Amino acid sequence: FLVSAPQPHPKTREALGYTEPIRPGVYGNLRFLLERSRLLVLSELADAPYNAFFKLFAHQRKAKQAALASFEVHHRAKMTAEVEWMILGLLKLWTITGETTMRAITKEDLLKYGQALPRLVLPLITEDEFAEVLGNTPYIQRIREEVREESLVQGREEGREEGGLKKALETARKMLAKGYTIADIADLTGLTVEAISALA
Repeated sequence: FLVSAPQPHPKTREALGYTEPIRPGVYGNLRFLLERSRLLVLSELADAPYNAFFKLFAHQRKAKQAALASFEVHHRAKMTAEVEWMILGLLKLWTITGETTMRAITKEDLLKYGQALPRLVLPLITEDEFAEVLGNTPYIQRIREEVREESLVQGREEGREEGGLKKALETARKMLAKGYTIADIADLTGLTVEAISALA
């Protein structure tokens, strides 16, 4: 297949030998070596669900918009995240101003643009909406488990620190009762002079 996003001028198409319309947007070639090749003109393809993905790459804005609407209706439920990112990437590329439209669009371009859009949208949704959409996904469950584990470790560390402080204060009280100086108690327990003075 030879694919054309912009609609080629009829004279150019004829000069290349693509004169036989097979169906809307599909042209055959009568030349001997090219008779099995087809020219697909994306903007001219029929508005059928099976053409929706290809028409997303069409040159004409109306064809792209119709393809996007068809794709949403017929294919959205079956879409993988990667395909959805690619479509979001296409939408992003359509809205970029100042860039030439006659350049190669790679899968990586589409994924990059598509993956960036959720980061822009996330701050706009509420926690409840986020939980409703992503709350039970394996990714969020893994994050919850990591946060829980981190909290347990932090709690244990804080408990040890608090226990150590209680032990030092108890030791300081006993030392005060036995007549040790505040400076000696601070040196031996690691407590501050202020903390020991508050005990006296």
